[in-house]
Amino acid sequence: MPEFFVVPDPCSDYELKKASTNFEDCRVPFWCWSHRNGSMLMRMTAPSDSIIENESEKWFLDSVIHIHPSKVHPDIIDIGKECPSIQELQSGYLKLQSMCMPENIKDFWTTDEKWYSTLDSTKWLQTIGTCLSLAKEAADRIYIAEKTVIIKESQGRDYSCVVASLSQIMLDSHYRSQLGFQSLLQKEWIVAGHPFLDRCGHCVPSSGTESPIFLLFLDCVHQLIEQFPSAFEFTDTFLIALWDSMHSGIFGTFLFNSERHRMRTCVSSSKGQYQTTQLATVWAWTLQFTKDDQALFTNPLYIAKSELKYNDLLDDEPDYRQGCNAGIYRSIRRLNNGKSYIGSDFKEMDSWTFNGGKRRKNPNVNGANSASSVFANCEEEIIIPLLQTPTITLWNHCYLRWVPSVHTVGGGSPAIYQQQCRLVDEIQQLRETLENLKVSKESVAAPPTKPKRKSRLFFTSQDDLKRNHEALTSAFPYSISDLEFLGGDRRSFLATPLARFLGGQSLLEQEGGGEIPESDAETVEELEM
Repeated sequence: MPEFFVVPDPCSDYELKKASTNFEDCRVPFWCWSHRNGSMLMRMTAPSDSIIENESEKWFLDSVIHIHPSKVHPDIIDIGKECPSIQELQSGYLKLQSMCMPENIKDFWTTDEKWYSTLDSTKWLQTIGTCLSLAKEAADRIYIAEKTVIIKESQGRDYSCVVASLSQIMLDSHYRSQLGFQSLLQKEWIVAGHPFLDRCGHCVPSSGTESPIFLLFLDCVHQLIEQFPSAFEFTDTFLIALWDSMHSGIFGTFLFNSERHRMRTCVSSSKGQYQTTQLATVWAWTLQFTKDDQALFTNPLYIAKSELKYNDLLDDEPDYRQGCNAGIYRSIRRLNNGKSYIGSDFKEMDSWTFNGGKRRKNPNVNGANSASSVFANCEEEIIIPLLQTPTITLWNHCYLRWVPSVHTVGGGSPAIYQQQCRLVDEIQQLRETLENLKVSKESVAAPPTKPKRKSRLFFTSQDDLKRNHEALTSAFPYSISDLEFLGGDRRSFLATPLARFLGGQSLLEQEGGGEIPESDAETVEELEM
């Protein structure tokens, strides 16, 4: 358990200590997050003895009912019945790893012939869909049915971390910012006791406890980023950096099984004096990356939506949302990829209003107090993903970044990211120009000179000429386009007529007086065999 945690108010210390022995590893149920309608998200483990299960749960549920504004019974989601075991997840991950790490080009083409059947046998994408579905169910019950949700798992340290975190990301836009996401990992994974040491196998040989639970979560977040590209402040490069950092073995953030384990390892006593060993934290990104490199973590579409408030320049009515408490009063706008969605527990159609295709809900349906009418205008952006099979895709940017044969030179998501950065940076420049013109028009004296704007984006409209972007591939920033440096394998889209067409050359023209280049001929021969 964490050193500090939140429990329902009616629970006394005596009752907690008495009840803790009835739960697995003495992990009593604890609070994770609250919605402003009064509903909560909580986590609990299974009682250690089935005989006292009903008694222990009843004591806790009564406390939860007491603090809910409508005194409604909480819903318990037992995720252990839906998710595979950690051993099954590890087995699927090893198959996925084998697919994405061919030893040679022959192995690559052999894997390519049965790619989809092998991918299906890993059950990796199916597990991602299961976790997103459970998180969506929890979010719906909190937001639509306005009930407290308790996520139940046998030990409460693996899939409950995944589902609880995903639910909060769906419901709270704060956790879609970089700092908010880092705080979410800190409280739901590190402090809440996810066993990183056992699941990653940092210090001990294989013991059967290794499992990529954290990678599964990062992949789930990547699926949300793909479906809601402007809702997240960070990119999938940030997620990949977290995954790589976990395996570096130098950051104390991912080295321990719990806070107690951390304290016992890092704090020593000598002659009555305590000495603490300070370990590097992964959140100090400057230890790994320069400021320019960290710009790759920034999503330009998020900047365009969140920071470029064009109406401020047009003398429109003030935006009262700026006065809201960002930690409590956030939007209640529900995004569904353009499709309406109503959960099975939704009964109160009159509490919704439809405006421009976006659904808004009265925050006081169950009697939760509103701070003021101003707060009722605050928009809380709810993201509810689609879960059909075509919407769950393989994370190529992470899993295939070291396989040059599948890289697209001058294409892929990095090429789109580059253009988005350039467009947003140009918009920022134009906005700055408008602001300067407005100040010049209103001021009689010469306006004060402002310092030159420092862009948060990796690609800008000004310095593109200074950087060599011809090396951009679909695996950027992990791979370069000159594949001759990577073993001489040029079987990529660089050798296809499409690449020359994108470069401005006609598809009817061929290099060398109409003859297909030798490298292209070899590629065609390989593909036809």
